[in-house]
Amino acid sequence: MNVGEIVYAAVPVLCVDTCAVLDLMRDPTRETALPRIRKAGLDLVDLAEQGGLAILLADQVALEFAANEPDVREEASRALRKLRQQVERLDELAGVYGAKGTAEMGHLDDHVDRARAVVARLMDVAICVTPSNDIPGRAMVRVNEARAPAAKGKESFKDCVVFETYLEAGAQLRAGGCQAPIVFVSSNPKEYFEPGGGSVLKADIAHDLGIPGMAFAVSMEHAKNALGL
Repeated sequence: MNVGEIVYAAVPVLCVDTCAVLDLMRDPTRETALPRIRKAGLDLVDLAEQGGLAILLADQVALEFAANEPDVREEASRALRKLRQQVERLDELAGVYGAKGTAEMGHLDDHVDRARAVVARLMDVAICVTPSNDIPGRAMVRVNEARAPAAKGKESFKDCVVFETYLEAGAQLRAGGCQAPIVFVSSNPKEYFEPGGGSVLKADIAHDLGIPGMAFAVSMEHAKNALGL
């Protein structure tokens, strides 16, 4: 699906950052691994497969995902093994005090594979976005000027490539006549929000997203709401 096809389809557009994709398969024992957020991600994948949503995947995001996916998968597997060991220990302790029975955890045996399968569906249905030759230069300008998501003393070039790629895609969609919501989702708020734990976008980000009329989301649940879905 190219720009013209997306415009013609008149569907909302979701631009995904690497962290937002990896979040769908991260360690489920994390306190931040909330069922409603994972469910929203699954809902968006379902909708994209049904033709009701266009998911854009920058080339840089695909590269970063391939590099980080094995570690994220292993972290999740390791966390579930640790959880199982803890539960088994608790069962034994409960038995010491006269309790009978053990916790059933078999339903978690293939959790990592099932989560990875959802991500595979997202990657399959996503529309790959190759940046123009101008994007590396624009990204480097952001880095040199320390404009968010860049920051002084931080290696930010790849983040800037992703952001500039989606800004370019958003501008092309708007120029083509797209009036549907366009949302960029990234679960790395420290790069995009003002410090202090609030939800105020950094001025650079708010300004640049405003040019093509794009919204920002910090999770798949937030993105689903911002897309009006």
